[in-house]
Amino acid sequence: MVIPGHVLAQSSFKPFYCRPRTIDLPASVIMSRPDQEPSFSFLPLGAIIQEFRVGGRNIVQNFPTPDLYRHHNSPYFGETIGRVANRIARARLHHLNGGRTYQLAANEGPHALHGGCIGWGKREFEGPTPVDRDGREAVLFLYVSPDGEEGYPGTVECRVWYKAWTEEVEEGVQRAVLEMEYEVEMAGEVEEEVEETVVNVTNHRFVIRKAQKPAKKKKRTVL
Repeated sequence: MVIPGHVLAQSSFKPFYCRPRTIDLPASVIMSRPDQEPSFSFLPLGAIIQEFRVGGRNIVQNFPTPDLYRHHNSPYFGETIGRVANRIARARLHHLNGGRTYQLAANEGPHALHGGCIGWGKREFEGPTPVDRDGREAVLFLYVSPDGEEGYPGTVECRVWYKAWTEEVEEGVQRAVLEMEYEVEMAGEVEEEVEETVVNVTNHRFVIRKAQKPAKKKKRTVL
C-alpha cells in the first residue's frame, strides 16, 4: 500500500484511491452584514461562500445547511479549491525537492482533481476573523495543510480574505462586489524543513444569473 506523501521511484508507481470517509466538523454558519447589501454568509468548512445576497436574493448556488455540504457537495459549491485546483495526470508530481516524484491521492479515475479525496474545500478553516483589508471590512480564514496531506509535499499555510461592498458606477446604477484574495506560504520550523510544493487555489462558486426585474428607479449589476 502506498502511503500519502511517500517518495516513489518512477518504476514503483502504484496509485492509491479514495475511500468513503465521514468528516465530523462544526455546523456553524457565520453571517456578515445581514442588514445591509450586499450581505453574505460563509462556512468554516472549506471557507465556503454559502450566500451572497443582492436585492434580497441569493446569487450563488448553495445548500441550506452545513450538513448537506458535508455529505452531498460533489459539485464543490462555493468551496476553496486546493492544494491544486487543476487536474493532475496520473496523480503524480515530478521533479520536486531534488528530482523526486510524489504519489498523490487519485480521486478521478487514476488522476487527482481539486486537491484529492479530501481537498481544502472539505477541510475546516480557522475563522472567520473580522479584519481590515486595504481599508475595507473583511473576514479572514486560515488553513494549515500539513506535509503529506493527500500526498503533497511540504507544509503550507493558506489565507483567504473576503471583502464585499456596493459602489456607485453611474447615476442610478450600483455594482455589488465580492472580492476574494488568497495567500499561500510555505511553512517550517527551520529553513531545512521547508519543501518545494505546488499550489493553485481558486473558489468553485456557481453564480445564478436569472433575470430579475430591477427595483423602480434603481438598477443593479453584479460582476
